[in-house]
Amino acid sequence: MNIFLILTVFMISTLHAIANEELSKTTLTTENGLRPKVLIAGETLARANILERMKYYKVPGVSIALINNGKVEWSKGYGRITNDPKSARIDEHTLFQAGSISKPVSAFGALLLTGQNLSRCGR
Repeated sequence: MNIFLILTVFMISTLHAIANEELSKTTLTTENGLRPKVLIAGETLARANILERMKYYKVPGVSIALINNGKVEWSKGYGRITNDPKSARIDEHTLFQAGSISKPVSAFGALLLTGQNLSRCGR
């Protein structure tokens, strides 16, 4: 019985470590894989880091969530609330105004409704 318990604990901890490793890879890829809005044929694709882009655009803080199949796989905050180094740090629970995201989310919702024939957008 004791060997079964030990093996079970070992298997669970191994699976947990594998899941964390995959999540870390996804996070690193997202943080370091930002691409320009426009891709020009023949030019080398330059990828950027989230912190570099924040500095370039003078953005004090952002929060990112990776959603896959309708579920949040991970979320993370970067930077601070304001440019003041004493201001609070951004985390995945920091609330932002929805002004900058409301239009794309509304458009996505309209497309979903249209795809399900629940709306007559563009008809």
